[in-house]
Amino acid sequence: MLTPARAVAHEFQIHPLAPTDDWCAEAHRVAVPGDVLQLLAGTYPGGCDLTLGGEIELNEALAVQGDPGGGTVIDADAQGISLRISGEPTRLYQLTLLGTLQIAASNTTIDRSEVACLDVDPGLAKITVLFSVIDELDVATESAVLRGNQLGSVLVASTEGLVTENTVHGRLEAHVPVTRNLVLGDLVAHGSATGNVVFGDTTAASGLIHNTLLGAVDAADTATNNLTIVAELPAKGQNLRCSDCLVDVDALDLQPRGEALDVLPLPTDPAVTDYCGATAATVGAVSIVGDGWTAHDRDIFGCWPGLLEQAPPRPEGWCPDVLPDTGTWGGTPPTGKIELASGDSSGCHTTGVMPSWSNLVARRRTP
Repeated sequence: MLTPARAVAHEFQIHPLAPTDDWCAEAHRVAVPGDVLQLLAGTYPGGCDLTLGGEIELNEALAVQGDPGGGTVIDADAQGISLRISGEPTRLYQLTLLGTLQIAASNTTIDRSEVACLDVDPGLAKITVLFSVIDELDVATESAVLRGNQLGSVLVASTEGLVTENTVHGRLEAHVPVTRNLVLGDLVAHGSATGNVVFGDTTAASGLIHNTLLGAVDAADTATNNLTIVAELPAKGQNLRCSDCLVDVDALDLQPRGEALDVLPLPTDPAVTDYCGATAATVGAVSIVGDGWTAHDRDIFGCWPGLLEQAPPRPEGWCPDVLPDTGTWGGTPPTGKIELASGDSSGCHTTGVMPSWSNLVARRRTP
């Protein structure tokens, strides 16, 4: 009796590529799905459509690895496009994209990269964004995981996934759980919200637990163990309103003090991990961390408030109002270059200099 042959992962090859005009064609010539494209430092012409991907069942993905020092830059082409991902799965590491990154394939990962403009096709299975810098992030994939990023504004319409440990400079709205984020704008949580620090207003449908909320709050009666400055939440949930219970809001030192240290939080099952990665011991998002608020303590616990004297600047907007419609993409040419329908001149703005927070992102806790 014959048994089905088991698929075996191939031994991936690493292909160093220089920033030449034909780097995209060369990548498709030398690599096969699941290989590694090692982009050396330099500026690469944009407009490449990477179609290689890998084999999900074998945990194989095309990996595009930039220079660890941040010197790999992909410019925008005449249409404002830096890169298009058509092969599934693909993982991007340590790249700086000065134009649009268009994601047209499921299971794409963006890791430790700076992206001027991100365009994700709706309805894809999953996207993962880790420790990266992006201005606007609007995803409607089935699943989305965002962790450790510097983001301008965020809308996650996905029904599965997680938004955690990000700094969001504008509005954060999500249908998946949001945990341990620093939100300098408003938070709209359609799912649970736990361990977040929110400077703007908060709207939460349910599961508002152990957050520090500095603006107005519209939340369900089930809110528990939150510390607010101006909003009054139900006392039965052991929520505390106190205008003088944080060490130094202006310096982002949000350790509790005074009355906040005297209020014992209601027990939760399982125990909540607070904003700084420790078991929540006080109301609000931040408990006392170590002996003082030193950078060493913050690094241990992955804690962000207080790391800088002030919040970093918000990423500048680089996306146009209208991005190229995926229906205008032509068939993928042998070179892997993108073809747009004639007359379509939309794309990201590429003038000026994109702000760089490579050092800032590197200081975040990494896995």
